[in-house]
Amino acid sequence: MSVRVVVLSDTHNCHWKLPKLPDGDVLVHAGDFTFRGNQQEILDFNDWLGRQDHPYKLVVPGNHEVGFQDAWHMCCALLSNADHVLKDQGCEVMGKKFWGSPWTPEFMGWAFGYSKREGEMRWEMIPEGLDMLITHGPPHMVFDTCYDKEQKMQKNVGCKPLFRQVMERAKPRFHVFGHVHESYGRATFQGVYCMNASQLDGNYRQQPDRTPMVVDL
Repeated sequence: MSVRVVVLSDTHNCHWKLPKLPDGDVLVHAGDFTFRGNQQEILDFNDWLGRQDHPYKLVVPGNHEVGFQDAWHMCCALLSNADHVLKDQGCEVMGKKFWGSPWTPEFMGWAFGYSKREGEMRWEMIPEGLDMLITHGPPHMVFDTCYDKEQKMQKNVGCKPLFRQVMERAKPRFHVFGHVHESYGRATFQGVYCMNASQLDGNYRQQPDRTPMVVDL
């Protein structure tokens, strides 16, 4: 049985401005649906989420969801319209296997950051045999390019351990992420179909050519 999944990420409180989402069985948000993850922002996103028609809704927090790092259980309770809020855990929906994690390499003290030496350990827990892996951040060299204003150059900021664990071992059918707004796009890397579904650009603006992505599992 085919399962249609609608994927988006990095909406940063702009969810009400999105056009009507494509129809599907599962709605996935890969993080940064707020700016700070405070109660008001979470409740507003939860209201929007509850108005979407998709039967199942999966959410992975991002580095901007600071409240989830500080008070995970309370914030998950506020996000009551999500069927699953994933932090290093998986779920099965309509016979398909999903697994999600909010962690990204340390960045300016934002939430869910890990050091370089923690990276390999962090991603060794990704199980094999997944239909869809959902991480907030991208693997290294996979839709992870942004402009460094201080060094005045383009940089690849994705995680190398994540790349190794995804491309060389776990091999999910699909890998969904966001985090690097400038690198919205989708393509196959080493047999894994990857999607950076960031809805806002590097200046936190919406662009007409950026739409939620749809895949059939």
